[in-house]
Amino acid sequence: MKGNSFWLGFAVVVIAAFVIVGISLPGPGPMPSVTPTVNPSVVALGSDLKSFESWENVASFLASAQQPQGGYRGYGIAEDFAFGAPLAAAKSGEAAPDYSTTNVQVQGVDEADVFKTDGTYIYTLSGDDLVIARAYPASDAKVLSVLNDSNMQYSGFFINGDRLVALGSKTFDWEPYVKPLEQKIQDAVVDSVVTQIAPAAGVASKMIAPDYYPYYSQTSFIDVYDISDRSSPKLVQRVDVKGSYVASRMIGGRVYAVFSDYANVQVPRPLYAVDGEVAEILPSDIRYIDYPFDSYQFTTMLGFDVANPETLDKEIVLMGGAQTVYVSKDNAYIAYTRYPQYLPLWESYAWAVDSAPQEVKDKISAADASDVSEWRKDNLKIAVVQDYLNGLDDAARQEAFETVYEKENELRGKYTPTEVTSIHRFALGQQIQYQGEGQVPGHLLNQFSLDEFEGFLRVATTTGQVWGQSQPSKNHVYVLDSGLTVVGKLEDLAPGETIYSARFMDSRAYLVTFRQLDPLFVIGLDDPTHPELLGKLKIPGYSNYLHPYDDTHLIGLGKDAVPLKDSDLAFPLGLKLSLFDVSDVSNPVELGTFGIGDAGSDSYALSDHKAFLFDKEKNLLVIPVRVAQVPPERKTDDLVHVYGDVVFEGAYAFGVDPSCAVQNACNVFNLKGNVSHVDAEQLKKMGDYYYGGGTDVKRSAYIGDVLYTVSDSYIKANALSDLTELKSVKLPYDPGYVGPFGPYIEGDVIAVR
Repeated sequence: MKGNSFWLGFAVVVIAAFVIVGISLPGPGPMPSVTPTVNPSVVALGSDLKSFESWENVASFLASAQQPQGGYRGYGIAEDFAFGAPLAAAKSGEAAPDYSTTNVQVQGVDEADVFKTDGTYIYTLSGDDLVIARAYPASDAKVLSVLNDSNMQYSGFFINGDRLVALGSKTFDWEPYVKPLEQKIQDAVVDSVVTQIAPAAGVASKMIAPDYYPYYSQTSFIDVYDISDRSSPKLVQRVDVKGSYVASRMIGGRVYAVFSDYANVQVPRPLYAVDGEVAEILPSDIRYIDYPFDSYQFTTMLGFDVANPETLDKEIVLMGGAQTVYVSKDNAYIAYTRYPQYLPLWESYAWAVDSAPQEVKDKISAADASDVSEWRKDNLKIAVVQDYLNGLDDAARQEAFETVYEKENELRGKYTPTEVTSIHRFALGQQIQYQGEGQVPGHLLNQFSLDEFEGFLRVATTTGQVWGQSQPSKNHVYVLDSGLTVVGKLEDLAPGETIYSARFMDSRAYLVTFRQLDPLFVIGLDDPTHPELLGKLKIPGYSNYLHPYDDTHLIGLGKDAVPLKDSDLAFPLGLKLSLFDVSDVSNPVELGTFGIGDAGSDSYALSDHKAFLFDKEKNLLVIPVRVAQVPPERKTDDLVHVYGDVVFEGAYAFGVDPSCAVQNACNVFNLKGNVSHVDAEQLKKMGDYYYGGGTDVKRSAYIGDVLYTVSDSYIKANALSDLTELKSVKLPYDPGYVGPFGPYIEGDVIAVR
């Protein structure tokens, strides 16, 4: 029978795994209990936080957890708003102008971005280059320096005084560090099995050594620069981390960065190096939760003070990845979606024990009596029976495994996968401390689905899918206490729809769901144990992003939509700005809208809140836009499935005035003008073949009375009063450029490579 050699080898590995991994140390304390029972088919598993005694223990745990039958089915993947404009500190006795900062989720918690300004300089990505340019005054704007490394790809950065912290991915050869470790662990596992397990299990030692399979591993970096001389940045420290960069935050002058790396059973160790020297990581540094999971990843959080980056704090947890990251001033929450369905597949094998030799029965009894988790006992017993069945003659073996598969399929048919979001909390400070795990049904949209307020974590999720038949989508809000236990819930909102945007504001939550119309839900959270639906509004289209105008008004950015004939779905049209009045929570009102273009129009701000610039005091709203219009000859009555040609790419600047709705004398969104980095004639020639070319405006900011917009190719300065262009600075972006050779010079632009 095909696959018997696999099962035989697998049985030996699992036997070795469970005997070795039985030694574990208690963690810093018990995990908080988790209230929600999502599905009766989910088996309650132990949640005590543990750590490992040796790297062999880690390898064995991973070998056992990644067994192909039953177990948890999950997918760990690597993903983020307060507003306001802090004033720049005065320099040299001169009053510095006010300037905008990155649009972040939590005020005081900065987020890495591809663009920053400190009121004098602009820092921005131009393709693969990190550019430092003088910005203020606009007349002196010019590029001062460019950081470029062909092996590195920047994802974002922070600015803190005269320090720049850049993060991203790179090429780094871990083989010199990995190979010796890999061989040491494999030798140790083989020695342990031969001396401790093989005699008792009757397994030949020649079958024990695991095969080597090459694997790919992403490498990330943290670079800290001294930029006291902006024209000549100096690298202070480089940290290389095995794995993918996920997210980062800066609170005060302290940076926290999250990385995730696939937990390979052959090299079961997270790695990071400081200036080329590999840091010591002990197996006892690794925390884990004792349940089966087929996609374990090492999630590493590093923390350091920007002024003293050489002192690194770390916390490493073996869990299901890092899909969504939300950070308050005190805690970081890392979440991922999984499908916790532990199937009792031992039932598919138990029948074979009755006719098995006494030796097999003794091993089964020994497994039942062992001091390990129930899922480990099941897997150990399965491995023992598989080993026994593989020793039968061909006909008996084939008949036995056909019976196993028949019973296994019967068991699988009784269970429906249930979607759960696991949320892990890390306390922040000079020392990062893992606090525990909580669970809620469903999946998150993004980081705005999470919010911490007065000691409670509020979570918005969707279960099922819009197109699902057996499990149609529903939407929910859960409240978790400081122990990550669910204490309040509001479930089954908008059946058949899915969450498109979420925004928590103190004791209120605002959700936008969509399928054909755009319901805006207002949810009261004054009593965390009893969330309640206060009001809702249904309008055409949807909002991808919600931003507070003030305590009683919200700005929504999304798309208009038209219902599809003979369907309960809708077709997205052009961009749509909405202003919602939520002062009467039982009756939210859309005060006004502004439509931009036809189908095919787009904005970076739809998927990245950091592209959204708003300042109430300056009466300024700026969003990057790509405007598409349908030519007259292609227009139809309903415009369904008709996309326009790109006619504009740049940024739109608005004033926002809620009083206009009351007076009915003006639009609440007043378009002040636009800024473009694209040659109009070239854009016209492209039509529906528009491809950008490095001139898409991605970010904007103001310094004093000047609006700055940036693309890969330009920094442009325009007067806020009338958007008159004051200065244009060419950046060293060239889509056809190959290799970092020589200076790029154009006018007053000097890019140092």
